[in-house]
Amino acid sequence: FNGWYIDNVNVNGVKDSGEEVTDAAGNVTKSVTVTNSNGSKLTKDTHYTVTYSKNTNAGTATVTIKGKGSYYGTLTKTFTISKQAASKCKASLSSTLYTYDGKVKTPSVTVTNAQGKKLTKDTDYTVKYASGRKNPGKYTVTVTFKGKYTGTKKLTLTIKPKAPAISSVKSASKGKATVKWNNVAGESGYQLFYSTSKIGSY
Repeated sequence: FNGWYIDNVNVNGVKDSGEEVTDAAGNVTKSVTVTNSNGSKLTKDTHYTVTYSKNTNAGTATVTIKGKGSYYGTLTKTFTISKQAASKCKASLSSTLYTYDGKVKTPSVTVTNAQGKKLTKDTDYTVKYASGRKNPGKYTVTVTFKGKYTGTKKLTLTIKPKAPAISSVKSASKGKATVKWNNVAGESGYQLFYSTSKIGSY
């Protein structure tokens, strides 16, 4: 008795709809089960071994099942690794709110995938900042995914105006006042609120 050829067994779990596991290194594996022609489930590492190749990036991965013990021969199966959508990933800025100080703002970006793994800039995604990012306003930061990820995410950073400081208030007659304040760079205009009594509303 020379054993059974592995090609005669039934392999389940490799097809595209089978359960998929991604480890911390980004390798994708399948929950593979093997049964013989009598329907008995075989034991991994006793009756067969399983190895993978090309199972990190999106595309076609290969599963090699090699007989062991009373089984011999090699059986090869393939499955498709789809690119992970941007909607399943998370992206955030180190800061989203700044006060105007005349300097360009470039917050760092942190991106994680659906498994919580931190992704690598220029390998898994690229970042594009809107031009300017110095004067008060809202600016967009676009994260474009690549490699085994696909899609984009848009983040927003806001630069708020620096509050002007009132330098003097003079009243020449009742109901009239002259107010002076320091100009704030980057501002195109101001709104002045006042009350006609100490306990009145603005």
